[in-house]
Amino acid sequence: MVKIAYITRINFFSGKAHVYTITKTCEALSQVNGIEINLVSTDSSLIDQKERDNFFALQNVSKKFNIVSLLSWANTFKTNPNFLVYNLSTFLANLTLLKYVFRERKNVDIVYFRDHLILPVILFARYFLKKKVVYESHYILTKSLGQWLTERSVSVSNGVVAIAVALKDYYQKFNKNIVISFCASSDKEKFKTDLPPSHFRKEIGLHENMFYLVYTGNIDVTGNGDSYGVEDVVKALPHMPQDVCFIAVGKKTKGEHPLEKLAKSLGIYERFKCTPWVLRKEVKDYVLSADILIIPKSGAKPGNSPTKMFEYLATGRPIVAADTLPMREVLHDKVNASLVDYNSPQAWAEAVNFIRQHQEYREKIMSQAMQDADLYTWEARAQTIGSFVKKIYA
Repeated sequence: MVKIAYITRINFFSGKAHVYTITKTCEALSQVNGIEINLVSTDSSLIDQKERDNFFALQNVSKKFNIVSLLSWANTFKTNPNFLVYNLSTFLANLTLLKYVFRERKNVDIVYFRDHLILPVILFARYFLKKKVVYESHYILTKSLGQWLTERSVSVSNGVVAIAVALKDYYQKFNKNIVISFCASSDKEKFKTDLPPSHFRKEIGLHENMFYLVYTGNIDVTGNGDSYGVEDVVKALPHMPQDVCFIAVGKKTKGEHPLEKLAKSLGIYERFKCTPWVLRKEVKDYVLSADILIIPKSGAKPGNSPTKMFEYLATGRPIVAADTLPMREVLHDKVNASLVDYNSPQAWAEAVNFIRQHQEYREKIMSQAMQDADLYTWEARAQTIGSFVKKIYA
């Protein structure tokens, strides 16, 4: 039995996509033969069993696994955006995780992590406690210090799980023991339905006769400080027929959003709906209301492999996505999606109009997407990671 401690600083109830992907990965790993996993976080909000049950329900976890929710002074500052306070919180989180790893040293075989800011804990586990460590690579960072820490995280690890081919290619110069495992699952069963889009539109108060483009997720900036590119699609709306409406689900601020101001300046405010962030279980209604699902550039850097890309494959809705390196690893132009030059409003408009006007093409890419969805499951991800860590531990 290989005992894994997946150590993090995640805020369990932040609603961020990485909380969901970490949780579902741990759920699937807990079902792999010969693997025992503990998800460990400095967020103390899941100490109570009732809160754990609520969290599992929120994250659609059916097979419960062990979560270690630590008491830490870092919790005092977890919602404070101030730079100095954030750094203090990070320092305190490292102290808490160091204490945990030392205390549980006899019960941990592999320390698994994806956060370069807890590198001190990893160095302690690797070189002082002589534990095997595995890093899950998600990004190439813009800031030099953050990228230096990321590269050190890769180089000191016994193995690296890269969520994209491009990340493996980049980080191989620091560590040769790298396996590829995409970051998310299609969750095919979640989107299975015989109901038409009109049913879901009625549920969320949309007009039945409009043609809807739908995007769900962050509408501001990535963790790397890049734009998600939603504005590129807004700029394309003037080039589309008057009955085309674009819905971006994920507004987290009060007042008028910059995207709404952009839509107003372009004269298409009535055809752009910037919807507040909703719970994951409610996102499904918006997705299944769509005529076309949209994936903008998401920063366009290696590793910016959006969770929604995998889920959209399973929806039975056509996909139009920005033509970026991370997208091309899963989406293939004119095969399971339409990929476009995201800098060109006309390209977005032409792709949408072509899908709308050509039923045979639309059905072809939807059918292939549904087939491809079977390639991306949490179980497959867990088997890849499970086999990898077993080899490292052996």
